[in-house]
Amino acid sequence: MAKNPSYVTRTKHGIYYFQIAVPRHLNSKKTIIRKSLRTRCRRDALAQARQWWINMTKNNFEWEDQAQLDDNLYRQGKGVAQRMTDWGISEADEFEFRDFIENLSDLELRAYAFYDDNRHPNKTNDNNPKPNHTNDDITQKITNSLDALYRQSRGIKHSSKKLSVLLKQYAQSQKGKVAPKTLSGRVTAAERLIMFAGDIEADQLNSEIITEKYINRRDLLPNGIHQKSIYHECKKPKINRLTGEIELNAQGKPVLEPVYKPTEKIIEIGKSTEGTTYNGAKRVYTEFTECSHFIGWCSQNGYAEIGLKELLGGARKKPTEKNTTIYSETELQLIFESESYQQGLLMKNPHFHWLPLISLYHGNRLGEITMLYLDNLCQVEWTEGESTKKIWVFDIENNANRKQQVKNSRSVRLLPVHQVLIDLGLIEYRNHLMSTGEERLFPAEKPNKNGNWGDKTSRWFNNDHNNNKSGIGFAESCGCKKFETLKGTSLKKVFHSLRSNFITRSRRLRLDEELCRELTGHTLGKRMDVHNISYDEGSEIHTRHKEINKLHYDIDVTKIQKFST
Repeated sequence: MAKNPSYVTRTKHGIYYFQIAVPRHLNSKKTIIRKSLRTRCRRDALAQARQWWINMTKNNFEWEDQAQLDDNLYRQGKGVAQRMTDWGISEADEFEFRDFIENLSDLELRAYAFYDDNRHPNKTNDNNPKPNHTNDDITQKITNSLDALYRQSRGIKHSSKKLSVLLKQYAQSQKGKVAPKTLSGRVTAAERLIMFAGDIEADQLNSEIITEKYINRRDLLPNGIHQKSIYHECKKPKINRLTGEIELNAQGKPVLEPVYKPTEKIIEIGKSTEGTTYNGAKRVYTEFTECSHFIGWCSQNGYAEIGLKELLGGARKKPTEKNTTIYSETELQLIFESESYQQGLLMKNPHFHWLPLISLYHGNRLGEITMLYLDNLCQVEWTEGESTKKIWVFDIENNANRKQQVKNSRSVRLLPVHQVLIDLGLIEYRNHLMSTGEERLFPAEKPNKNGNWGDKTSRWFNNDHNNNKSGIGFAESCGCKKFETLKGTSLKKVFHSLRSNFITRSRRLRLDEELCRELTGHTLGKRMDVHNISYDEGSEIHTRHKEINKLHYDIDVTKIQKFST
């Protein structure tokens, strides 16, 4: 391809420019003249640039004669106006006029605006009056039309609203569709976006703002800004994210929440404060994931530019490292052969006694068992030949009426009860509760305001076994390390580690990997009606039951005190 003349350049966006150095002997104030040719077509750019070059040399490198430019612009604008007349389009018909304007090139729009401003500005014909537009009027019309076209190309259908207003609408629209805890996390993530990007109009949100102001700077935000007053300007009554009402404490007074200092100031304070900690890659990844739901909702409903959700998706590279690890066999012995288990000291709080054992032998999430009712621990029956088979199972279900919410569709499953739990008296415990009129398996556990189950047990096991805010959980009080450094990374041991222990132990014992994934809710297994089990389904449950009972640890379970009334 032939090279462009020295006076024609092209930007990285493909737009051609006319650029020329002014000779020094002319003593001009300008050293370089650079004007956009407003085209991506090389042929058109060269033709226009050559004409400009000729005019420049004729006029001693002064820009084109303004009169000639005005004349050319007026004639082109007159041609546009004649086209409107030929097509029967009137400026009074806003819809047709806007449609016509949107299809003009930038040069034609400028030409028509110039022509409209200069055609007989002081004359009116009483017999055939014409609207007397000013240049500002027609420019505004054109600007509005171009703006509408630009918004439409970005997928924006509605008038702009602030992000905070849309966040309230989003929370209301998702209420009942997703778990309260999940929705709360998504709203919190969106609030972080607003903190970094500002409470701007949604149609102003674009890839540059999200990338430069939020994604690239999110890891600079210190931990604990909600609790530490050095990051606060003042406090205000807290508005519930889901109900939109002011939250009240037990005394009926408004709960207060902080008003944060500007984000740049918070980052600056964090850098200058000794001991400041920051979120890890996994937490930031999770936040981007949660925030993308709000952004996607805004785009889907025509308030924000399309494609921004995918932008966050590209930024949220999931870290490969973990932040938790499993308990060693020795540590499991320290926990489950401890004095508390041997002497049955935890029986006064049955959820503390049973939930760690159930999670260790079944690999369940804490909330899945905590939320169960007594009839969720039941026997399934099926006929095999002339005999009736029975197996005890946990029926983990999604039941909004009971506030039972699972993580996803794979979490709904029938989980056979391990024989160790049956030998330790779990069924007797269940029958005892039933005889006393209780409905739930662990009555002391309640869902928190976000619908999350198991807070009491999690706090007791991880951070506060004696309810004095010591920071020492039950596992640590038994002699387990709370943190362990592996390959230079500090990993934490928590209640959820028991689920990881189940998965790791299953692999070491070479249990059926796919079946174990079904038992832990990682893979979608066959859906079954606990009250109507067919022969094939009964056989599958029997297979699960045999497989889960192959699981064992180096724990002397005979030392654990059995339940007795």
